[in-house]
Order: sequence, then structure tokens, then C-alpha cells
Amino acid sequence: MALAQSVAVQPYVSLNDTFLAKSLPGAVTNLQVINVTIIDHYGNKYSVYYNSTSGKTIVAKNGKTVKSYQGNLLPTIPETAPSSGIFNGTAITLVINEPGTLYSNGTVFNGTLAVNLGGNTVTLGPATNFALPVYSFAGKLFGYNSTMYVTVQDPASGSTATLKTYITAFNVTPIRIAPVTIPVPWPNANKVVEYVNNSYVLTPTNQYIVIHVTSIVNYTYTFYIATVVTPGKNSLATAPLLVNFQTVVPVPVIGPGIVAQVPVQFSQIGALSSGYYTVRMFAVPFAGGPVISLYPAQMVFTNVYINTTMV
Repeated sequence: MALAQSVAVQPYVSLNDTFLAKSLPGAVTNLQVINVTIIDHYGNKYSVYYNSTSGKTIVAKNGKTVKSYQGNLLPTIPETAPSSGIFNGTAITLVINEPGTLYSNGTVFNGTLAVNLGGNTVTLGPATNFALPVYSFAGKLFGYNSTMYVTVQDPASGSTATLKTYITAFNVTPIRIAPVTIPVPWPNANKVVEYVNNSYVLTPTNQYIVIHVTSIVNYTYTFYIATVVTPGKNSLATAPLLVNFQTVVPVPVIGPGIVAQVPVQFSQIGALSSGYYTVRMFAVPFAGGPVISLYPAQMVFTNVYINTTMV
């Protein structure tokens, strides 16, 4: 959602009203959505509802009207078959009306979330107000969802039901990484983590571990290989001593069959004592962002000797 591009799955309602369907066959063919309320990560309340007195559909934020449109523009939820009593459908249409962009200078425009009402697009706010992919970075957990309440009405009886769901971020993970000695995509790689037990030596004059990078789709955006250095061999539980980001600029694209060889630099190793270290690598869209690599999501170099005494 940080670089929001589209809404992957629309809010979907599924209700069962079989008693009414059997007692009054054909009496209700649709349920009417009468209110959609979203509570974002910061507690802001967005409401979309039909005001029968004014005859308008209202979009409000924290009780204040943002937009209003003549008529009831909220959707109906159709019965799946006559007298089935099962009603399925989209409760409201969410869109990303301004897609997120990562600029070449590293500046991030997050993208904005909006609702579409009868062809009218109403911006709610930055996409990151509503959801951020859940991920861990440097031992801390990031990410969150927002809550949505959908109220529908049975037009025959006037009774209502309110359902609760969530707006979550779907994180796209197209980047594939591997050691330079292994083809990429890494054959039969684990989805989450792969361990590289080969020995590596880094010095002030040899500060690089070279890796292969590609993407399962054509990818033209600048991204970064995050590196996390912890002391000791195969040491994942200890606190990181260094966190670095190596810029990767596709020229002009990486994608299926197009592989980049990326020297990942460790320019800060002079701050460390000579000894063995563990290095984790994974791809992110921007420094501190969610992981966008998969199979594996991260590589762990378990046997890296850093010699800082060499001249």
C-alpha cells in the first residue's frame, strides 16, 4: 500500500437469509447497502451513506461532509438465485485514484485511496493511512490494517445487518535474488529464506558480495538490496551492527530472462572489528520499506569474515 497501484480485491459481502426466502419466495431479490464506515490506522472515521431525507449519497470524514451526490449511489447485493436466500456482491468500490510513485531521487509518493460512487471518485486520503504491508525489519514488526463496517438492509422487512471486514495491504513481491554462483530465479528455493554457507571475506579493498537479481515481471523502478550485518557465524538472534541499502537501477528493465549482476557494497565495515559475521540480504522498494523479494524473501550469508586490519 505504500506504493499503492491498485485495489486487488474489492470489499465483498456474503449473506444468508434463507428463512425469508422460504417464507416469502421472491419477496427480496436484493439487499441494499445503506452505510459503509471505514476507520483508518489513525482513528479517522469515513462514512458513505444514503440520506433519504435529502435524497443524496453522502461521503463524510469524522462527521463532516466531504462530498454529496444526488440519488442513492450505494450498490445493491443481489440474490444468487431465485429464493436461494444467499446474497453475494461488492459492498463498495475502492480505487487508487493516484498511484504511488518512487522517484529516481528516492522520494516516495504513497498513492491515494478513494471510493467510486456511480462514476464519481472521492479521495479518502493517503493509502498508507489505511494499510501497510506487515513485515519485520531489523527486529521490529511494521504494518497495519484498517477496519470497515458494511450495513445492508432487507427492503421487505426493513431489518439491517452490519458486517465487519478489513482493508489490508497486498504486498507485491516480484524480485528474485540469488548468489552469483546460482541461477536466478533460484531453482527450488525456499519461499522465505535460503542459507548461503560458502565462506566470504570482506576487506577495506574488497567490500562487495556480488549477487544475481531479476524479476518475474518487467520491473523498471529503482529499488534497494537491504543488508543487515550481525556478529558471529549464522547469528540471526543478535542485534544488527550495520544496516545498509544498495541501490539497484534497472537499465532499462529487469524481468523474465533479464538478469542483473549486483555488487552489494559494505562501505561501513571499517566501523567493525575483524571477525566472523552473518549478513542478511533482501529487496525493498525504499529504505525501510516492505520486502519485495521472494523465493527466497531473504538470503542469509552465514560465514562472512570481515578483515578490517588490512591496509
